[in-house]
This record gives sequence, structure tokens and C-alpha cells, in this order.
Amino acid sequence: MKLFYLLILSALSFTTQSQNIATSTITWQSTQNFNVDNGDTSEELHTVTTRQGGSVEWTKPDGSVSTFTITEAVGQWSNTSQKGEVFYKVSSAQQWGLITFVKDGAGVKVKLLLFAQDTEPYNHELSITEYKAQ
Repeated sequence: MKLFYLLILSALSFTTQSQNIATSTITWQSTQNFNVDNGDTSEELHTVTTRQGGSVEWTKPDGSVSTFTITEAVGQWSNTSQKGEVFYKVSSAQQWGLITFVKDGAGVKVKLLLFAQDTEPYNHELSITEYKAQ
């Protein structure tokens, strides 16, 4: 039985090692949204997809999708099964800012700091419940 568990763990570690945020398309799902500015937390579904071609798609609870072009990546995170962090400077026709992907001892988060003309910044953290390469 121990051999069976070791084989399963080996297979899992092999598949997660291939999840390089820079070269894989990865879908990140969150059910908790924390507003950094006012401290409010809400339970709602958000999906963020990083695409290897240099874009990030953010699907909000109402089903609307915002697509951002990555203009610069700061840092590397070559194995999402391990702790790591990468910052993406992003822009779209309506918004620009920074999207950070981080895994540390507190879990996995996607941090959104987005700006748009004539509006307050959107400064939120999504607690990731699941992420997987496509």
C-alpha cells in the first residue's frame, strides 16, 4: 500500500512541476474576495486565467471578462506547486495596473491593483481555492 501512495505522490509532483506560470496556461479559481482598502471580505466566484501568450483574463462573478496584456513580468515562478511569486504589469483598453500571483505559507493569492481613468483604484486579493494547467 505504501508503494501505491508513493507512486501517486510521484505522479502528482510530476504534473505540478510542469505548471510554469510563464509557459503554461493556468486557471486560478477563487471564492473569496478581500477588499484591501476597506477590509471587507465577500464570498464570490472569480476566475483568473494566465495565458502563455502574454495575457491575463479575469472573469468576475457577473460573468463579465476583462482581458489584459502583460506588458512586463517581474520575477519568475517556474513551479506553482512550490512557493513563489510573480508580478505582471498589465494593461487593457480601460484599465492598467499590477496583477500579482503568490504562493506562500498563508496559501495562494492573486492580487489585483488596477487603475482606470476617473475611478478609484481596484485593490483586491483573491484567495485561490484551486489552480490547474490546461
